[in-house]
Order: sequence, then C-alpha cells, then structure tokens
Amino acid sequence: MTLANKTDRGALQRVRIAALQYLAMLPRLVRYDVLHPQKAAVLRELAKTLDDPKKAVRREAVEAR
Repeated sequence: MTLANKTDRGALQRVRIAALQYLAMLPRLVRYDVLHPQKAAVLRELAKTLDDPKKAVRREAVEAR
C-alpha cells in the first residue's frame, strides 16, 4: 500500500464522517413535514454505514440515527 492510498482512504473516511454529521443536523434545520416522507429510505441507507470498517464512521452513524 502506498502513502497516496493511505491518504486517500483517510480522506474518504473524513468525507463519510462529515456527511453523517451533516445528516444528523438536518432535523434541527429542516421542518419535520419536509423530512418525514424520506425517513424510511434514509434510515435504510444509514443502516449500511453501521457496517463500515472504521469505528469513527460507525459511531457517527449511530449519532445520526
């Protein structure tokens, strides 16, 4: 594994964490009646991140639920 690959993986992990943090903020920023129709689909997709190999990403996924 090269240094570039390690850096790319670290960057991808940070992107996944940032996306989950943003997702967790949405209920405070957007009205419930706008978000509710998407809730089931979002939770279904969010469940996939609970299997992420990185613990920090899994932790953020739990917080976002």
